[in-house]
Amino acid sequence: MEYPYSTHRMHEEDILKNIAEGVSAETGEAFFKSLVKHLCKSLCVDYAMVCEIIGDHMESRVIAQQGMKKKMDAGTIYDFENTPSGDVLGDNNLVCYPSGVPDRFTHNEDLATLNVCSFIGMPLHDSNKQLIGHLAIMHNKPIVSDLSIKKNMVRIFATRASAELERRHYEQKIIIQKNRAEEMNRLKTNFLANMSHEIRTPMNSILGFATLLEEQLSGTELGFFTSRIKQSGERLLNTINDLLDLAKIESRKMDVNLACHNVSEQVEVATGLMGGIAIQKNISLITSIRRDDLYAELDPHIFGQILNNTIGNALKFTEKGHVEVSVDAVAEKKVNFVRIAIRDTGIGIEKDFLDQVFDEFKQESEGLSRRFEGTGLGLTITKKFVELLNGTIMVDSKKGEGTSFTILLPAVSKTPETEKKINKNMSDPIVPEQTGYKPKILLVEDNDENKDVTKLILKNHYNIDSALDGESAIEKVKEEQYSAILMDINLGRGLTGTEVKSYIKQLPGYEGVPIIAITAYAMRGDRLKYLQEGFDSYLAKPFSKEDLIEVISSAISCKRL
Repeated sequence: MEYPYSTHRMHEEDILKNIAEGVSAETGEAFFKSLVKHLCKSLCVDYAMVCEIIGDHMESRVIAQQGMKKKMDAGTIYDFENTPSGDVLGDNNLVCYPSGVPDRFTHNEDLATLNVCSFIGMPLHDSNKQLIGHLAIMHNKPIVSDLSIKKNMVRIFATRASAELERRHYEQKIIIQKNRAEEMNRLKTNFLANMSHEIRTPMNSILGFATLLEEQLSGTELGFFTSRIKQSGERLLNTINDLLDLAKIESRKMDVNLACHNVSEQVEVATGLMGGIAIQKNISLITSIRRDDLYAELDPHIFGQILNNTIGNALKFTEKGHVEVSVDAVAEKKVNFVRIAIRDTGIGIEKDFLDQVFDEFKQESEGLSRRFEGTGLGLTITKKFVELLNGTIMVDSKKGEGTSFTILLPAVSKTPETEKKINKNMSDPIVPEQTGYKPKILLVEDNDENKDVTKLILKNHYNIDSALDGESAIEKVKEEQYSAILMDINLGRGLTGTEVKSYIKQLPGYEGVPIIAITAYAMRGDRLKYLQEGFDSYLAKPFSKEDLIEVISSAISCKRL
């Protein structure tokens, strides 16, 4: 039936309005489902479908369909060769078969099963005119009436479907990129953890044996050689730590635990630790605390590294005179800051190089003329650490006269919970050689070199048993009663150190026996992780003789309190 112009126009607008209202509030999958539903209903056809093209192949994936039941469910992938849709995509334009579809596609079983007689299809394009899908309506009878209206409706809603399909593809691309980025970050984190572990494990035995040799050969030429081996090992470890720190910061895997701390106290601790270097170089290290009541939100570990890097840098480049570290308060734009200034009388920095001083791997003297050791990462990491504490760092220098680094950290007010008070009733750690008592210790370590060096370090202080794997450790604790257990985490095959610890803690007589994680897993956050998993203490490899003895004696002392 043909309508007069005005009636025809009115009928088309009514259909358009009905379909538009049906799909206007929908997006994504809901839009496509609503579209095919309202197309079938408003155009009085049996079937409608929206499909997307898969890659460069002659295949489509059904996004939504109406009336086909399970024959073409959403997600179905089909080859559109020898189909009306294939003609649409081949012509890249609207295709209309008002009747005779079975005669055109005699070998298409799906069309025969659905008893499709007529077809109207339209390709879908993205904003770059690339073919991305197709929209189609089908009927089991010839489309005779309202053919032009139906074609117009397919054209109109193909445009809307194209935009929605392009948005869908964009969202999928974003999700894929996000997942890929997360996977890369996960792989990078695992790589850093593995690299840290694999480097620290042999470094522990290298530095440990060097320390033991240095003690036994003290005052001899071989002792001098050994001390140089130890110094080189420590330098290598510092370089590795710098590289790992930088990688952790850039991958945003650096944990920051901020709490209110007294800045002056932190600075005094850091300068105290660096005093030995100043004495060796015969220069003065001056601490100028102009106010001792200044507080900031700090991560003590990170702030300690900031101070070590800046003060160490000042001492490194100062041959005579002094290094001064001062703490005071300053206000800028009505905001209060704690200011830490590190000033030296060293070699200074050329004005042209000041803008590059925080750049990665940059040193003023480079190549064959380089005068000072180092990776050129210390100040890069320092700046990134300061920014992690929400602060800023600035540099001022004059060649031949010295350098000044100024750190500004947002000041905070002291509260009653600001600082944890030290328990004055806690007894000092028991030092084995002072009492004559040698507690029995179990060392669980799968690396022979680390096992040997640890036993040699402790042989004058403790009676040591050892186990190379978790199963052997469990058998030993069933037979013996130990005062403490040193537990490596990565024990190779079989049980992990964490699993062994959990099992031992359940054995009678071992509920309160300290189990100490001695591990090369020393990434930021690992200490807290293992303490939360139930270890009584933690020590990262490589460790010094003093640190190892202290952590054991402290753990045993706490057990006895």
